[in-house]
Amino acid sequence: LAFAEQQLAGQKEALDYATQIRAALASGQLGDPQRVIGELRTRAGRFKAQDPRGQPVRDTIAALERHQRVLAARGYAAVAFASGDRMLAAYDYVTAAGEYAAGLKALRENGDPADPDIAKYERKRQDAEDRARRIATLMPRIAPIAMDPGLAAKATLEQAFGEADEVVRLQPTNTDAQIYRNRIADKLRQLDAQAQARANAAALWNDGRRLYEGGD
Repeated sequence: LAFAEQQLAGQKEALDYATQIRAALASGQLGDPQRVIGELRTRAGRFKAQDPRGQPVRDTIAALERHQRVLAARGYAAVAFASGDRMLAAYDYVTAAGEYAAGLKALRENGDPADPDIAKYERKRQDAEDRARRIATLMPRIAPIAMDPGLAAKATLEQAFGEADEVVRLQPTNTDAQIYRNRIADKLRQLDAQAQARANAAALWNDGRRLYEGGD
């Protein structure tokens, strides 16, 4: 009888302790989670595995483990997001999008689904990805026009110049885009010079013709 009473008292103490821990978890005053989980596991041993009376203790252990996973995910995500922000500031959109994606994956798999950082950094990830995709689309179109030793049509050059300028504005560190923009600008100036030369030649021809016809 004494043993049974001692066992019941131990189980009651375990349930009371689990209640205290849940309250501490809710108030953010938990202390050392690993130590607390260890103490809860010891107290859970006072119940048989299938004893429903021990479920509150087991549930508290599960809640603490989830809490630990959330904290770990949040910490990992914070590092990834900070790295993404640095890459974004350096106009490295591909790396920034990857860092944001890694942090978001951690929060979505092990964090709090209501964490406001999920929406915030999903927008930043999408923006970085869109910028990287736009640059990747424009550069292959610009390069052959810029590097061609000949002159394309003026409309083609003007479009290419606008796209090169867009890339430079999106990514000021992109030296290739700067080179392409300068080369296309030179080609446009060459076209303008050629057009002016033709206009001058035509004017001279017309002046000469008028003089000739007037002389007759």
